[in-house]
Amino acid sequence: MKEDKNRNHEKLIERAKEAMIDYNLATGCSICIFDNSYTPHYPDNAECYMDKHICPMCEKLKSQSESCRELHINAIKEASRKGSFHIYQCALGFFFWTSPIYAEGYFCGAIRSGGFLPEGEKAVDIFTNANDTFVMRNDGLNKEDLMARANSSPSADREKVQSLAEMMQLYAESLSSGSEDHHETIKRRREQQETIAKIIEELKAKYDCVGDVRYIGLFSCVEFVKSKATKEALVPYGKDTEGIMKKILGLLRERGFCTYSHENMVFVSPPLIITEEQLREEMPKLDEVCGIVQKEFV
Repeated sequence: MKEDKNRNHEKLIERAKEAMIDYNLATGCSICIFDNSYTPHYPDNAECYMDKHICPMCEKLKSQSESCRELHINAIKEASRKGSFHIYQCALGFFFWTSPIYAEGYFCGAIRSGGFLPEGEKAVDIFTNANDTFVMRNDGLNKEDLMARANSSPSADREKVQSLAEMMQLYAESLSSGSEDHHETIKRRREQQETIAKIIEELKAKYDCVGDVRYIGLFSCVEFVKSKATKEALVPYGKDTEGIMKKILGLLRERGFCTYSHENMVFVSPPLIITEEQLREEMPKLDEVCGIVQKEFV
């Protein structure tokens, strides 16, 4: 099973190489394909000026706070979290964008493009330190030649970069065969998390009985306290002798809000298929119960 999965991923990476050559020819953007171990692959016969002539110079810097490889890997992870493209800039100032690709719902790599300086701007001089010392390893190029090479690259405004990234996202979605809805699922999950986070943060600000809130993905919780200042739990840990949390759950369930609790926390964990409209329909029920807790149990 694992060997079949790996073969499918390898085939998808090869398809990505072929597809991105078309993108390269159509846009003139430098391209790269990363597999699921974040190893970069460059298609044959593709003109990748940025990767071949500029990026190697950065790799020869004596010191960098973040390597180019780490920069691209972190960008891919952010794109995968979003389920869509992610636009970012390198230390030199060049725009890059990346989109994840999937096989049967599993992350198997990413496509990445870029190589434009912001319109009207020059490359950032990262090759000279605070003491005005050239910090490149021996390469036969002086700083002036190196910066001239970087500044000879094409430029683009943010609107053009956005359009190029959106175009590449379409490539990523078409490549992710067998998981056509996966990008949309991740984007919907992120949007739902943002909705839940906003609402329960508002509850925290509105009610003194809400000591803190926590959330990741669609898994979140509300902590009930007697005092927001002291964070004293609404019920003693392991000693809810009056059944207060049971009463709070009862109030929620009476309103059709199905959930569970642990100690002084009520969890908000809707199914992944829930829509934003349904979220906004259900969360006022929790708001109403928080008001009751404030009045009757604190």
